[in-house]
Amino acid sequence: MRLRAERVIVGVALAVLVFGASVIALTTPGYTRVLMLRTDGPNRTGLSDQLAIQTAEDVRRYVAGRAPEPLPATVGGREAFDERAVAHLDDVRAVFNAARIATSFAAAILAAWLAWCLASRRSGALEAGLLAGAITTFGFVVLAAVVGVLDFDRFFSGFHGIFFDSDSWIFADGDLIIQLFPEPFWTVSAALVGVLAALGGGFLVAASRLVRRSFVASALLDE
Repeated sequence: MRLRAERVIVGVALAVLVFGASVIALTTPGYTRVLMLRTDGPNRTGLSDQLAIQTAEDVRRYVAGRAPEPLPATVGGREAFDERAVAHLDDVRAVFNAARIATSFAAAILAAWLAWCLASRRSGALEAGLLAGAITTFGFVVLAAVVGVLDFDRFFSGFHGIFFDSDSWIFADGDLIIQLFPEPFWTVSAALVGVLAALGGGFLVAASRLVRRSFVASALLDE
């Protein structure tokens, strides 16, 4: 029972770490700039490429940065971030901060567990934990992929319904926040998180096999 509980805890912690790292990887300035341009942000907003890139970066820094600056009420002579938009981005920032904390907490748990396994030569527990993390990660990836493919709009709405109050995240098509970050931006981002998480799961499988081979080799040498 204790070993089973350990595998469950480690499996969930590894999945949290993999997904958290995947999300954080997409909060880089380069990713935001490239995908905003690829989804035709400047043409939709009526802003120049440079101003659209800078505005998207301001939003990225506001929700994912450590010390964000206030967002402007107007950009390029048009309305930009009113009180409602800023309130929503505050909520997004809170979600990002919570994700960082959860990822850091999972990393701390896993570091302690890994040190324990190595110090006690618990190769079997290490292999089982890594495999449990891979299975848990793949399970979430497959579940999210199936739901997203079947009905991405419902998946998108359901996701926001978990983290945000009522319809606070819904904006008009003409709002700058939507023109900078339209649905295709989030579709691609969700897909990339899934791909990165799947790669993370693959890494865990490879690591578990490496531990097993090392354990077998050590056992043979002991004989």
